[in-house]
This record gives sequence, C-alpha cells and structure tokens, in this order.
Amino acid sequence: PMIASSYRKIQETSTSSSIPPTDTGKALAADAEEGIRDRARLVDATVLEKFVKEVLFHRGSPISCGDRLKVELLRLSDLFLVYATGDVEPVRKEMVRFCWGLLKSEDTPCKSWSYIVVCRFISAFETSSKIILQVCAALLRSHQQEGKELVRNALDLLIPSLPKRLSEEEFRKV
Repeated sequence: PMIASSYRKIQETSTSSSIPPTDTGKALAADAEEGIRDRARLVDATVLEKFVKEVLFHRGSPISCGDRLKVELLRLSDLFLVYATGDVEPVRKEMVRFCWGLLKSEDTPCKSWSYIVVCRFISAFETSSKIILQVCAALLRSHQQEGKELVRNALDLLIPSLPKRLSEEEFRKV
C-alpha cells in the first residue's frame, strides 16, 4: 500500500510537472551527473590523511587487526587510488608502507590485494626501478592457486606501466 501510494504521487508529480516527458530523461541524467560530482568531493586530501593516520596507522604503527579487515582496507586504498589519485599524493608514502608490510602476509587474499595496490601505485606515481623489478619478479613467481585471479589483476596493472617506469635494459630483464 505504501509503495503504491508513493508511486501514484510520483506519477502525479511527473504528469503535472513543467518538464515535458522527453526532457525528463535529460533532467535525470543531469541530476545523476551532479550527484557523481558531489560524491567525488566527499573524499579529499584531509579525509585521506585521516584515513591513513587514524585507520591504517594507529599511533604511528600499522593497525593490528584481522586479515579480513586488512583486505577491506587494501580494497578501500585501491578505490582511493582509482578515484582520488591527486589527493593521495600527500600520503602516498604511508599508504605504500602499509601495503609493503602486507606483501609478506601468510594470508593469500591479503598478500594479493597488497600487490594490487602496490601495482596501482607503480602505475600512478614515479617509483624506483628496483621496487618495480622486485614486485614484478614476485608476481611472476606467485604459484598459489587461491590468489591466481588477483595476481593476474595486479600484473594487468603493472605490465602497461613497465615501459614508462623502466629503462630499456631493465625492461629487457623483465
């Protein structure tokens, strides 16, 4: 009953609206685009700084929590890198430090997501060739069946950035 009455109200409003039916789709698209811009403003450099200093690093040391939470923090870090790359710049060293510490994790999903985030960093920011070669070699040596798809995703992020980040001699080594 409640849904039906809400639906009727929406229909009445849309038929009595001054926007012709053909323009309704355009108006909705404009509203959706505005909503996307608003969401983009939700995360800025101050939010990322708080995330890194209060969530990833509690009192200066990496957070001690379960592997599932670490995976979710890594996934969130990956999203920040995808959608707010420019805002990550001030805290990128701390984020890489968090991920780098998890590369040695015994938990396969945690380790694989760490590689994904590190590879996203390599593709987004200037990185030492020594680090790039270490990450590439470790991913190519990976043999665990459980994280195979995540390792493939990490390699998909890393490989296109290799010619930009490595010299010709180092690229041949890979």
